[in-house]
Amino acid sequence: PSSSSTSSSTTTTTMQQQQPQKSNKATKGKYKITTLGRGGSDLTATAIGASLQVDEVTVWKDVNGILTTDPNIIPHAQTVPYVTFEEASELAQFGAKVLHPVAMQPCLKHNIPVRVRNSYQPTHSGTWIRQPPQQLNHGTNDDNRNNHNHNDDNDKLATAITYKRGISVLDIHSTEMVGTYGFLAKVFAAFQKHQLSVDVLASSEVSVSLTLDETQHDQACIDCVMAELQSKGNNIEVVRKDDYSILTLIANIQRSSEVLATVFRVFHQEGIPVEMMSQGASKVNISFVIPTHDLERAIACLHDCFFGEQCVVDTTDIDVVLDGEQQQQEQQQQQETTTNTTAGTKHGLIIVASTTGNGDPPENSDRFLRYLKKELKNNNKNKSDNNPAATTGPLRHLGFAVLGLGDTNYDQFCQHGKMLDKNLQELGACRVRPLACADEATGLEDVVDAWTANILMEMTAFCRGNQDATPPVVSPVETAAVLEEKDVVVVKEEEKKMETVDVANNETSSLLSPGVKIIRSLLGLDNASSLIHKVDTLALPKSVLHGHTTPVQFLTKDEAAATNEMLERKHSSMGDTDDELSDDGNSRFSLSTPFSSNIVGARYLTTTSTEAADEICEGPYGSSTTVTNSDGSLSSQDAFVAQSQEILDRKFPLEADENNTDATNTERNGKRVVELTLSVPLEDSWKYQPGDSLGLIVSNTPQAVKFVLNMLQDHHGISPSQLLSVDSGLPTTVGEVIREKIDLCSVVKNRKVLYALSQIATDPQERAVLELLSSKTIDGEKLFESFVHEQRRSAVDILHDFPSCQVISLQDMLSVLPPIPPRYYSVSSSPLDESRLLKANHCRSVTVAFSVVDYLTPSLKDSNGTEIGRRRIHGIATSYLETICSPFLASKKPTASALPTLRIFPKPTQDFRLPSDPAKPLVLIGPGTGIAPFMGFLVHRKESASKVSSTTGLITVFSGCRYKDHDWLYHSELQALQNEGVITNLYSAFSRDGETKEYVQDIMKNDASCSTHLVETIVTKKGYVYICGDGNRMAHDVQQAIADVIGPHVDDGADLPAPEKGKMYIETMKKEGKFLLDIWS
Repeated sequence: PSSSSTSSSTTTTTMQQQQPQKSNKATKGKYKITTLGRGGSDLTATAIGASLQVDEVTVWKDVNGILTTDPNIIPHAQTVPYVTFEEASELAQFGAKVLHPVAMQPCLKHNIPVRVRNSYQPTHSGTWIRQPPQQLNHGTNDDNRNNHNHNDDNDKLATAITYKRGISVLDIHSTEMVGTYGFLAKVFAAFQKHQLSVDVLASSEVSVSLTLDETQHDQACIDCVMAELQSKGNNIEVVRKDDYSILTLIANIQRSSEVLATVFRVFHQEGIPVEMMSQGASKVNISFVIPTHDLERAIACLHDCFFGEQCVVDTTDIDVVLDGEQQQQEQQQQQETTTNTTAGTKHGLIIVASTTGNGDPPENSDRFLRYLKKELKNNNKNKSDNNPAATTGPLRHLGFAVLGLGDTNYDQFCQHGKMLDKNLQELGACRVRPLACADEATGLEDVVDAWTANILMEMTAFCRGNQDATPPVVSPVETAAVLEEKDVVVVKEEEKKMETVDVANNETSSLLSPGVKIIRSLLGLDNASSLIHKVDTLALPKSVLHGHTTPVQFLTKDEAAATNEMLERKHSSMGDTDDELSDDGNSRFSLSTPFSSNIVGARYLTTTSTEAADEICEGPYGSSTTVTNSDGSLSSQDAFVAQSQEILDRKFPLEADENNTDATNTERNGKRVVELTLSVPLEDSWKYQPGDSLGLIVSNTPQAVKFVLNMLQDHHGISPSQLLSVDSGLPTTVGEVIREKIDLCSVVKNRKVLYALSQIATDPQERAVLELLSSKTIDGEKLFESFVHEQRRSAVDILHDFPSCQVISLQDMLSVLPPIPPRYYSVSSSPLDESRLLKANHCRSVTVAFSVVDYLTPSLKDSNGTEIGRRRIHGIATSYLETICSPFLASKKPTASALPTLRIFPKPTQDFRLPSDPAKPLVLIGPGTGIAPFMGFLVHRKESASKVSSTTGLITVFSGCRYKDHDWLYHSELQALQNEGVITNLYSAFSRDGETKEYVQDIMKNDASCSTHLVETIVTKKGYVYICGDGNRMAHDVQQAIADVIGPHVDDGADLPAPEKGKMYIETMKKEGKFLLDIWS
């Protein structure tokens, strides 16, 4: 065998006998070296194969042969097992890029089959390109390839769909064509003169229509041809139409009537106009010229028809003729059912949508929402009363259901889900089930479980046109009520039919696992022989393990390298997309492509001792490496973080003991606030405004990572350095996946995680307890709240407490546990502050403030009231940040230290921004760390005023904390800004300093001067109000206080009580974008 290969593709030629070698020495200078163009390596191979008369030529590409259509439009496009040379040539001519038409000519001339295969999937059979078997004059039994039964393909109407974009249509109309000859010669002479080639042509007695490829021809040449044709006679009219595409079907022309009937029925249903059609010149293709904006929809629908076998025309229906009365009845029936059903609809869409910020979509939905709004805008231009969206909208063949996830503590509850639901319906899509909104404030599971229970069956019934099979739908409120009633029934039935499981198993209590011991104690099962009741299956959640596992492929080093190369080539071939942009559209940094930021500075905003930071910095700071060692042990950086946390815990006790008896000190120890200064790029790749947030990508704690890696090593022999690919992604290591991909340290919120672990547990005692914890029973609900939620138990805690679950596989772990969410922090600086330019490092800085999460869980007591113990909880992100910032937090800064970088990305806000008019007055309300973004607001106003001589509006600021001498954040900066005149009025509340607690809302209502300022700013001068901070109580209480204060001074709603008038005024401000909240719960 001989072979030929290039960097773009590898081609192999195979022959039965080795041909004699011939020597042909080239004379120096007779030949020249050139660069092969597109298809050059393929042409070289087919030419060599034809010269050697080989049996076949195999072309190795990065796709599985020739596909039924472009996979960028139809991801599930199928591989075509066999095409003729003529079909392959037509495919290439009209857009398919697998093989160049010229490359096939040598093999076509000698009837040598060409096979296209995938070098990344060498076992795939690929596509044969060859003449039909009856035309072959030689063959071999190898792979039985020449015995391929071409008749198998006769049952298919179409082989493939291809297309060309960027097509212009020229309509040439002239009465001189009638009864004369030579007119077409004049037309094509003009095209030849200007070297313009025509793809599709259609003619009648008085007109000619043809297409030109805009991408291949100079626009000036086309204009010249049009001018020349119009100059050839007085009665010649030339019209040019742009933005068209050619859709070509490689089809079974012997069944052209069926093919055309199918195509035109689809085009009629979808409202797609056909400008031109061509059939006959080629015996294998039918081409249609259609508007480019309809192209992808046409391809999708035709692909479903011809290759999905979903709507191929039944020929028995083609010639059915209805009498007038019957036809009228049919039309009336169709009109009555069109808006309520879309019988036969084949597209179903299920959306689960969360909401971020102040009603913003999450990052991965931003493009989709923009697309819907754009389509809606275009659709509204063409919509009329006679053509409602339900019958003419672009999504009229779509059925959808939306589940919104939100938190009623936020003002824009489930706003993203509501927008999607509204836009989809206005575009003509049919709502299969009413919008459901799940509230995290009261628990997501009640609504989510009820919604997910039957949604797939309902959607399937809808897509099949079986409306009678669709269960009745209810509103979200009704759903919650029905679910609550159902839970009561389940509990009662469970009490009647209660089965028991012997979890003692004749063993002593000393052999029970930690989790089983605690649960038995909470249930009052002190006797080792006591039984734990088995939970009725109706009260258990659905399994998340069956049929939903995440694909995991373990790789060798060579396989990992090949996979890397393939994915990089695929990514580069796709080009840049705005998926890589942040929400503002101008930054290349995002969650998937973060910026590696250096820590520039840090300081305690609270009056916190630096003793812990001093002790941490006394030893070596450690390297900046943050990866886990291959044997699973802690790296030097991980060991440093673990050791630092022990020092912080010792220096900041949260419980009074013999050395620390002052409860006030322990409370202050748990309240530590740090301002962190980070570097960001100096150029425009990172733009931000006051009010924006910064996203921080975090990892699991070193202790959690080590625990799970050791677990996988012990039970499955999986090394942390083992290479693998998760869900067909880039190769990585097991250690990296455990550290970065799954959330091991956050509290378990979903009972399905516990139920999945119960299915894995090998110990019957642990299985019974985990089932109980995951159940919707009275005991299950109470235990989940007290044992899991209040004690903040994470996945690693559960695995530790129930050790028989540690046999869980890596694949199941990836399927059960959620990814680690990024942490968001409000930016507290302004881009106008020139002091933040770090010219030496070619960057600038931004600041954020965060409270270190460090607290004790509530007391957990058994059934007898005996204290079981409290747990100290640390924030995954904030505790790590406090430890690595120690060199800046210490009283003496070290001379040199290697600090790890942080992975950050911008998170712009759409609403929480300063008004464009600096003269507008502001009310800024930020208790606790809620004051942080307002520091950026204030500096921004100050810097703007210094650069532009314009009047600035009055600013009233409210801040609040517990102790004036401990956690009054930014107090010196606020007082300085007040002295400079940036802040007009400054009010601060200290809730723990007095005998009674005082909050900012109390000052608003009780301080007469404050109330006057609020009325003047909000009502009289139409100012803006911003609230930032805790959303559980503060935001609600503050809004109520403002409503009470301004209510008597509002003119609207004269018949309502003053507080109600105040509430109505606030709602109006929200709609106008003048009352804005940035809150968290």
